Amino acid sequence: MLNYRSVTNSEPQIRSNPALRHCPTAFQKNVETLLQDISPPFPTYARVLPKHGQILSKHMFHTWIKPAHLRSQWIVISDSMPVILMDCKNTKQSSKIRIPARKLRLQEVGTILLEGAWDAQEHTLWIWDVLYWDRNLIWNSEPYSKRWDILKEITEEILDVGNPMSDATVQLPNFESLQEIRKRDIIDSAFSVEFQPEAKGQRRLCFFQPRKPLPSKPYVSSKPHVPLKPQVTPVIQEPVFMIDEEDAKVVKEIKKENPKKIQSARIVKDKTSKLPDTYRVLLNNVDMGLLTIRSIDMSKKLRELFQTREFCLADVEWYEPFQKYELKQLYVSSP
Repeated sequence: MLNYRSVTNSEPQIRSNPALRHCPTAFQKNVETLLQDISPPFPTYARVLPKHGQILSKHMFHTWIKPAHLRSQWIVISDSMPVILMDCKNTKQSSKIRIPARKLRLQEVGTILLEGAWDAQEHTLWIWDVLYWDRNLIWNSEPYSKRWDILKEITEEILDVGNPMSDATVQLPNFESLQEIRKRDIIDSAFSVEFQPEAKGQRRLCFFQPRKPLPSKPYVSSKPHVPLKPQVTPVIQEPVFMIDEEDAKVVKEIKKENPKKIQSARIVKDKTSKLPDTYRVLLNNVDMGLLTIRSIDMSKKLRELFQTREFCLADVEWYEPFQKYELKQLYVSSP
């Protein structure tokens, strides 16, 4: 995870993007040959246009939200090379990422081709569709509900995302109804609403909120010179999470000699984030930052817990490559 090099103070230097690594030419050629052989459909998505109104109203779609800056990538999983990410539009832009896979099951189904994107801001690998599975191009032959079941099998039985050697957290779509998405009131230019057709061989439709035009600066004449009043920049305060006396007694039992390990920290839903499944670590009424979860099972458990409660207690440990606290032990009790 660390890139060591000779420096004057002999301290290790962290790469700006520690998860992604250069893809060797041999691996890149293997992927390009695979894409030529199976000829995956591209593009697999299109922007929502007025002409799509009748299509959206008459057919079944699975809706979800993703960061708008994510650019579609092919994700290739094979037993003969690491996980390879390749830009769908420019196959020369490729990289490899370390996510251990269970070899025996992978050898049974052969090479897998997924569609997703790498989110460098969150160190998260998004995966939303599977195109090539069990030596067949299933994008044209299977409905999305079937491909979704296969995608869950890949993330739960083939990719060992909970392995400490894994460099990334895997994120699947969190499907919601369009009514629920509208109630959340988070649709802005930073996010897109994805409409995934249930029918086989149909492109995904993406709705992007138009960017609001920036206010134009007023023209100030230099003759005669009129001094401008200094503009005061408003101070935006970070949200403060309150903690009651009972929880304060629990967190006082923390081992002070090792500040990177926190026992019985309070985990709360990050209400300021517009991404699903985002949590923060609280300690003595202090926001310690975002929580990283590298286990799909643990992520599912947290999602279930927060349907009936506002917080939970857990042991966390600082994870240097992600610069976040990592969930280690979750304490489950009656709400």
